[in-house]
Amino acid sequence: NDMVHISEKAWRMEGSKMFVDVNSQVSVEDLLRGIIIQSGNDASVAMAEHIAGSEDA
Repeated sequence: NDMVHISEKAWRMEGSKMFVDVNSQVSVEDLLRGIIIQSGNDASVAMAEHIAGSEDA
């Protein structure tokens, strides 16, 4: 199970959140739960950065 680094950009996201700590490591499975169940913007940005290298990509 891949671990995802939570960047400061992801941590600072406004709106719905999963409330993960900045610079922590969170499993892909837990981030997916945060995206699906909590509509977590922080989890969505962290996942985008993990997959594509940045949110913009």
